[in-house]
Amino acid sequence: MQRDPKELPLRERKKLRTRQALVDTALELFTARDFAAVTLDEIVEAVEVSKRTFFRMFTSKEDVALAPEKELWAAYLE
Repeated sequence: MQRDPKELPLRERKKLRTRQALVDTALELFTARDFAAVTLDEIVEAVEVSKRTFFRMFTSKEDVALAPEKELWAAYLE
């Protein structure tokens, strides 16, 4: 069972917000243009985080693109 984000420490809430911003921004860019045309640099620049931060949360551009589907399945299985 997932905890309420409000119960998490500030640092963890910030990580969740950053992760969600990366997912949202990536999906917006993929929708506006072709997946292959969007670079990792564009995603991290739009969210104003480093590539290092990106790779702490995701393994690849494909991973960030599939994150919403993985979250949906995790919620379903829960």
